[in-house]
Amino acid sequence: MCMALAFLSPSPAPPHRETGMGTGEGGRNDLEPLDEQDSSTCGGGDVDSSGNKGAASDPRFIIAGYEDGVVALWDLRKPGRPLGSLRAHTEPVMCLDVRARVQGRSKGNGGTALGAGRENDSATEIYDLVSGSADDKISCCEVRPGTPQPVTLTKQLPLREGGTSDVQIRSDSKLFACGCWDGRVRLFSVRRREPLAVLKYHRSHVTAVAFSLETHQLASASRDGTIALWSVYSSTPAATTALRQRESSSVSAGGV
Repeated sequence: MCMALAFLSPSPAPPHRETGMGTGEGGRNDLEPLDEQDSSTCGGGDVDSSGNKGAASDPRFIIAGYEDGVVALWDLRKPGRPLGSLRAHTEPVMCLDVRARVQGRSKGNGGTALGAGRENDSATEIYDLVSGSADDKISCCEVRPGTPQPVTLTKQLPLREGGTSDVQIRSDSKLFACGCWDGRVRLFSVRRREPLAVLKYHRSHVTAVAFSLETHQLASASRDGTIALWSVYSSTPAATTALRQRESSSVSAGGV
């Protein structure tokens, strides 16, 4: 049974350089880990969840997560069998998100910029796929539709406790957020696939996370009936500084 779905969207245009990213410093490509954070909350009310999941999508490819822990890439023009699949989890896939790598961003190893000098082509794009499950891992994969092995596992990130309800990659493809069953929201770097921060407010399972396209503000919802708003690695350094002054504890490298 299919548990989660996402279309493969074309890559965005090269981003403009931002100021005030995170701690008020100039815009930068690498995000540094923060300490565990507490947040203020807004009780009740509707929050716009139109992060990258509401973006225009290419109707040709779709990625699906299944109850046996498998993620599979489908070409909707050839629905007879998936283009590729792999077992990303030992438990049912509960959530996933996928985003094309930003055009003009360096590969980080001296390679050429992605998307330079060519038209968008979903079959030749490289996509970052993140999936969560009932197990204690976050799986990071690369999706390359035009290759013999279109879905490959690049890294699994351990969690202290099992269970992830929702994941979302921010629109600039710099970080992704995971809403976990232990009430924490965890932030990871997309490029380095490393933990950045653990956000603590909720008293029960986090059920949903969403990024604002305009401000990069993060919202999280929980079974405890609350919605928390976070300004982390965003364009509003004053709010981020206020959060960092709250009670916190360090991120552990052995599991976050």
